Amino acid sequence: MSSRFLPSSLGLNLFLLPAAVLQPLSALDFDSAGFRFGLDDEKDDNFTGYEAYGTLAPVYSLDLGKDSMLSILPEGAVGIIRGNDDTAGYLRLGAAARISLGELPLSLSINTGIQVLTEDTFGDFDLGGNFNFSSGIGFDWKFNQHWEIGYRFQHTSNANLYETNPGLDLHSFNFAYKF
Repeated sequence: MSSRFLPSSLGLNLFLLPAAVLQPLSALDFDSAGFRFGLDDEKDDNFTGYEAYGTLAPVYSLDLGKDSMLSILPEGAVGIIRGNDDTAGYLRLGAAARISLGELPLSLSINTGIQVLTEDTFGDFDLGGNFNFSSGIGFDWKFNQHWEIGYRFQHTSNANLYETNPGLDLHSFNFAYKF
């Protein structure tokens, strides 16, 4: 079992997830809610992903100077993955780190989470198991006070917890309402 993926994905999850867990349940305050649509980058497999997601208000913020801010936000999603004529549902819980860049309407986002799938085999493509980690990096453009669009490169993998670990990469586009 190779551990080359463990330091990056598992380490990032262990670093960001406590922020999501420490959020007091009585103080749930949504930051955004949206929809993502993703396409795979492989020509052999036809994977698409669809999810509804939400982020809560930041549990931690750090002023980076010049009106720039780093924020850690709990994030959750429910969705489906379709590939090779098979479909699986999933639930993902995790955290997002967002860096806002002063007055610019762009922000950089890094998200990570634990994902549980209803199925892990899509035709000949086997993700290895139902328990996976999902990590992404991308940007969001807030085009008015309440709406933003964005892009994520999303990687899903089981971090070598199972015998097979091919991973799945999606190019995802999102549309969200900011509260």
